[in-house]
Amino acid sequence: MLKRFFNQTIFIFALGLILVQLISFKAHAQYFMAGPKLGIQAYTVSYQLNSAKEQYDPKVKVGFNAGFEFNIPLARNFNLNPEIKYTQRGRKIYAQETGWTLNEVHHYLELPLILNFQVESQIKKLGPIKNVGPFSWFFGIGPNMSYLLGGSGTLKTQGNSHDYKISFEGHAGDYNYLTFHDVNRWQWGLDFNIGLISPLKNNKNLITPLRFTYGHTALGEKDGSSMPI
Repeated sequence: MLKRFFNQTIFIFALGLILVQLISFKAHAQYFMAGPKLGIQAYTVSYQLNSAKEQYDPKVKVGFNAGFEFNIPLARNFNLNPEIKYTQRGRKIYAQETGWTLNEVHHYLELPLILNFQVESQIKKLGPIKNVGPFSWFFGIGPNMSYLLGGSGTLKTQGNSHDYKISFEGHAGDYNYLTFHDVNRWQWGLDFNIGLISPLKNNKNLITPLRFTYGHTALGEKDGSSMPI
């Protein structure tokens, strides 16, 4: 699954490089921007142990994020892009041995910090297409820090379904909770960013990014969660 995802990502970037050939760009004066942010995302988990990889089949989940974003100009054509937002992550896992499915939503406070290279551009006239622009495009990279606030999930067995909440302590004997033991609630990752800035009326802008986050922190050890069921 990850191999297919990386192949699709390479294809998207290759297509982007082709489109860049149609774009002329120049240095421009940058300015401070701030505003709300809303997005959707697709994500999956991965296992480090080969035994777990053979036992569990992770599926892709879809979530959303919402928060506030800043665009701070630095040196020429560079800007710093800090964000603070709520993000949904989680895991959807199919256990091949039992046929059970674990479907969880995890709630995170997320703090990305990305350094972007930004240029002003316009698409040149190409056949019947007139000049489009000006607009700005950017690409960048930076660390992603997030904190696990909590979560909930559903355990589906053959013909049965059981809803539960995620706990970090104090509910070890309660079957309405899945208890996480010694998990890494602080998570670190690396963000890769590419996108467009489109000017609107009244000195406002619409920023449309495409982002890939590569997580570097293991959530916990094997058997790091338990439920008395």
